Amino acid sequence: MVINTGTDRSPDSPFWNEPGFDHDHDDDPRGKQANEIIYAFTLDLQVKPYLVLHDVNPTSFDITEGLSPYDGIVIYDHCSLDRVSKNEYWFNCKPLNAALLAFTLANVDGEA
Repeated sequence: MVINTGTDRSPDSPFWNEPGFDHDHDDDPRGKQANEIIYAFTLDLQVKPYLVLHDVNPTSFDITEGLSPYDGIVIYDHCSLDRVSKNEYWFNCKPLNAALLAFTLANVDGEA
């Protein structure tokens, strides 16, 4: 799905609405469809484990820990996203235009 659309979310995906992390779409609806947003991390890649830059105090953790061979990582152009909460971003263009790189953890044939 990411390769074709730029996002792993379909229009009918649920919103997370996690207090303190996500925009509350129930209390403050903005008319966004689920495939017009992405839940993501802003990372400082200069240190390992990577620093997640949610707020003033960065959090250090390995973003790849716990990923299965069916998971992947998408790198987006930060200029194509509007950050609306700690980990929710809204695309300001088509998601496919915002996606720069997609890493998969398994080969297309399913082998790791």
